[in-house]
Amino acid sequence: MRRIVSVAVLAMGCFGASSSRTTFTAITSKDLSRLICPCEFYQSMTNERQGSYGSGHRVLVIAANETEPFALVNLGKGDLRLAPIGRSQYECRKGRTYSPSWKHESVTVSAHLFVVEPGAESCWFEGTLTLRQGTSAGTMRVKGGCGC
Repeated sequence: MRRIVSVAVLAMGCFGASSSRTTFTAITSKDLSRLICPCEFYQSMTNERQGSYGSGHRVLVIAANETEPFALVNLGKGDLRLAPIGRSQYECRKGRTYSPSWKHESVTVSAHLFVVEPGAESCWFEGTLTLRQGTSAGTMRVKGGCGC
């Protein structure tokens, strides 16, 4: 059984929004290799060939083993640091859900993931990533995994 206590997020891509489009751009941080056993999630594109990771861009990286949890997103003006909303954990058993969230001022990023395949050193998920910024909101399907 695997449990994760703290999380961080890095996102890029494009989400549909209610009145306008909220666009994530590439994370500019170069220190991703320093993360200890991160989770990585990619945009899941329905009409594209996909493996365990989605077929689109990497849109979520969770640094579950860092001392201080945080999230990074880039809304087109450089990386923005987000704080976790409460504590979140996951249990790597098929069908279990994992729903962490992060916030900074008017920006909230939430994930709703479910375990599709537990592994010896990894755990594979599918689900959705939701962005709320002010009065705009959008959702993106993702696939990915956690492990060392």
